[in-house]
Amino acid sequence: MNLLKNGKPEDWIDELIIGGAKSYSYKTKSGNYVVKQKGVSLDFANTQKVNFRTLKNMVLENTPIETYPRFQFKWSNTKDVITKYIPKTIKQTLNTKRILSSKETYETYPFGFKSIK
Repeated sequence: MNLLKNGKPEDWIDELIIGGAKSYSYKTKSGNYVVKQKGVSLDFANTQKVNFRTLKNMVLENTPIETYPRFQFKWSNTKDVITKYIPKTIKQTLNTKRILSSKETYETYPFGFKSIK
């Protein structure tokens, strides 16, 4: 991943957490943390709620993460602009995109897969 870009081949990934497509976090051997989450601005406020520890809890304990509320603009029927503070909820999507065939091997099939016998 980032290891080839930063030119530190001695700094490998020590622990990796994957919550779904474009939702992952990892810890390197040197103790650096990297968090990537689709659709969430990882500024100071959100990194307090969306971090390695909370993503790990989300995956292992199936607990959703709620970000800090952000502005969302909507237009009413009268063409007025309405501003609302709306938080985003992050959930793991591993079980919704594919079918686990075995909990021991974590072998998966694409969603909708049917075996031909």
